[in-house]
Amino acid sequence: MEEQRLSFALMLSYLNRVLEGVEDPRQPSNARRYHLRDLVLGAFSVFYLQCPSFLEHQRQMQSRQGHNNAQRLFGVLTIPTPNQIKNVVDGVSAGLLFPVFRWVCQALSAQGWDCKLVCIRGQKKI
Repeated sequence: MEEQRLSFALMLSYLNRVLEGVEDPRQPSNARRYHLRDLVLGAFSVFYLQCPSFLEHQRQMQSRQGHNNAQRLFGVLTIPTPNQIKNVVDGVSAGLLFPVFRWVCQALSAQGWDCKLVCIRGQKKI
């Protein structure tokens, strides 16, 4: 990994690159309303901001003002509901996103932070 200061924009860019290689677990359908990328980034936005109501606020903002911060900050094009996220993202193996955690740990370690991925009861933790 080349030495770069870890930033939100850099982390989001890497997450997007990883998501390009993740296969959507849903059957192909013309009724699909949300791209897998929007569902995963929607979930990420809630965890990153530690705000369970973030996406609902963004949906309301979009309705009132014609724009929203989910798109500006996270690149979410269509704002999914928590149930839509859960129904689809639960079908995606968490292991597909491990490269993101590994990359973040490497970036933090390169900057002098102590970051380790450990496995506890079959689950990886930082």
